[in-house]
Amino acid sequence: MRTFQTLSCLFCCAFIFGCAQPTFTQRSLVGTWVSQWNFISLTNTIAPDGSYVCHKVHTIEDGEWLSRTVDVQMRGTWKIENGLLVNTTTDITGSSRVKTVPVAYGHIVRADANELVIKWNNNDSNSVWKRDR
Repeated sequence: MRTFQTLSCLFCCAFIFGCAQPTFTQRSLVGTWVSQWNFISLTNTIAPDGSYVCHKVHTIEDGEWLSRTVDVQMRGTWKIENGLLVNTTTDITGSSRVKTVPVAYGHIVRADANELVIKWNNNDSNSVWKRDR
């Protein structure tokens, strides 16, 4: 009887705590997300099928009087697969100097309806995205 009570209690705790952590789904990605990283501003619009258009604006300052911006557009897909966010870049326009890996894998560190924090496999720092629309 005691074993049954212990197992019942453990099951209830697992159920309650498991339900308290909502899963971030592919549908949750849909919309426009913005991020700021050093001198780069990013606006990423993700469609229901996972395809995206991301505008990267690089502000480059070469001293006190010289400043320029480079506007780069990237296209590809963001898909959630096996708990990872898979970013597949298919096209980059606007600069021949901007390079990216064709496929990057990200661990979702934290996610809710308005913020997404990703730890990409090709970067040491977390990427923080805020929902714009």
